Amino acid sequence: MKTITFLLISIIVNGFTITSANETNVIKHLQKQAEQLGLAKDPYWLALGHYKKHTLISGYTSEIQSKSFFLAPDGKTNPFSELNATIREMFAGIPSDQNAHAQCRFIARFNWLKTRLNWKGIKFQKANCSLFNEWTDNLKVRSISLIYANGFMGNPASFYGHILLKFNYKDSKINQALDKSINFGAVVSKNENPFIYAFKGVFGFYKGVFSYGNFYHNILFYGEVELRDLWEYELNLNQKQVKELLFHIWELIGREFDYYFFKGNCALRMSELVELVIKKPLISKYGLWSMPISAFHNLSKTELQNKPLVKQIIHHPSRQERFHQKFLILNQKQKTVVYKIVDNNFQIGLLDNYGLTEKEKIEIIDMLFDYIEFLNLKETTDELKIVKKKLLLKRLSLGESEQKEIEEKKYPHLNTFPSMLQLGLFNNSHQKGGRLRFRANYYDMLSIESGRSPYSTLSALDIVLNYTENRLRLKQFEFVNIETLNLSKTGLPKDGGFAWKVRSGIEAQFIGCYSCSIFHVTGGIGKAKLVKSSIVAFIMLESRLQTNYKKSGNITSDLRNGIIIDIAEWWRTSIEIGYRYFPGSKIYSDVWYKWNNRIGNSQYWDIRIGYEKYINEELQFSLSLYW
Repeated sequence: MKTITFLLISIIVNGFTITSANETNVIKHLQKQAEQLGLAKDPYWLALGHYKKHTLISGYTSEIQSKSFFLAPDGKTNPFSELNATIREMFAGIPSDQNAHAQCRFIARFNWLKTRLNWKGIKFQKANCSLFNEWTDNLKVRSISLIYANGFMGNPASFYGHILLKFNYKDSKINQALDKSINFGAVVSKNENPFIYAFKGVFGFYKGVFSYGNFYHNILFYGEVELRDLWEYELNLNQKQVKELLFHIWELIGREFDYYFFKGNCALRMSELVELVIKKPLISKYGLWSMPISAFHNLSKTELQNKPLVKQIIHHPSRQERFHQKFLILNQKQKTVVYKIVDNNFQIGLLDNYGLTEKEKIEIIDMLFDYIEFLNLKETTDELKIVKKKLLLKRLSLGESEQKEIEEKKYPHLNTFPSMLQLGLFNNSHQKGGRLRFRANYYDMLSIESGRSPYSTLSALDIVLNYTENRLRLKQFEFVNIETLNLSKTGLPKDGGFAWKVRSGIEAQFIGCYSCSIFHVTGGIGKAKLVKSSIVAFIMLESRLQTNYKKSGNITSDLRNGIIIDIAEWWRTSIEIGYRYFPGSKIYSDVWYKWNNRIGNSQYWDIRIGYEKYINEELQFSLSLYW
């Protein structure tokens, strides 16, 4: 009996030894294959690990900061070691929580290795990745969309827009609440001081992470709270590419990256995800900044297998945009009735006093519904609830009516490209010569407007050099210029708000002077009005802190009046007149005026013609090139 027991134990032990030895041999065999194929330097493997090649020395470093992402102790800096560790861990024993196995945690790596290595005759235990299957509804994702949220002037990190990624499920064509969305953003403490927030974001003191949630929540937050339009670009990917993307996104959820407002941001990280499967660049890896809109400029031009990468574009308008759209399609008589109703504390009965057709009444009620919902975002009151009930009762008393066709806004990718080089000539009171201007980003008040905040300026690192008398001289170095007229498109209460401006940089105190450069910080507040559909007038009071030039003082103020006219789609002109007041100097207190024009509506170029006068006067002509 003892002999039989000993033999059984020997068989069991030897059996396990043989199994372990075979497993070790299999692992070494696959690792050898991977080495012979050079998989550790394969672009796909490097992309899965987010490895970046060093510029000055040999080697790689992953941009992922989470230690849990790496299976090898030196995996962050050694793609070869990480590859070998990955192959080894794929054969590890299956734990009670099968989702914790490397096959599930690194599902993209596992599926890629199965396609690149010869697994013929190799048997291994397969983990049940139930969490991943639940997350993707058993891979029932039919397509992927990239979402562009236009810029939001209420948050410095959102000035330039934002990118989300969306899963379109096979069962969600009717109900998009079923769709999931992927977000990449900085991990920020609640109530962070705005100045600290900006400083940390610029210099990389935040961590950025991938997270996911229901797309419906994004519509609520961006469209209802921040009043931002969302533009959905559905991608023309095949099912293999969709699966690869899902696999890799799963690996990245919760992983930490260093986050920078201008570089390591949503534009870069979301573009990297799509680039993994399309094998084409969407964002430059060598620029000093990554802008969300640049990804969509490139998306619109990209083809896969002779087909456009973008399958379709869907506009998800904000709550404010929805009521704007419905107001703007009303005729003048209907608009007059709307003003009467609102001015008289929403007396819905006034609808019956102006000889409106039933169809016209329905259009007004539908528009007022959206307006009430917009007001509810500002402040919910019992009065608004009562008005909503009155509107509903009035609507039920009327018949059915077809909704008017709403003219769709132009797509964001049709905007001019963000960076600008300008070549020009000038002639002022003291000299004439050539002019060179470089603006890192983004747009100004004259730029074409497509899917972004209208009548606004958002620019940074704007440098102007004059070439005259065989010398190159600095005219202006503008660090930042942010301005919005915050226009009301309807003239209704609480639609729109105060115009405001923030600007800072180095510039000549007056035209034609190179020895009088001052540093300044300027702020302004005012109001704008839509005179006609193509004419906007505004007034703004500005104050400026500046370095002192020849006892002119450190404080100035400007009363600025202007008008912007769209003469044609290809021609926008602006005329401004103001008075600059120096409390400490009468010499420099004077009237000033400007006239500027943008001619052309291409994404790649336009012509600028301008005239300005303050103490001296100057005429300008330039060609702007965008990329």
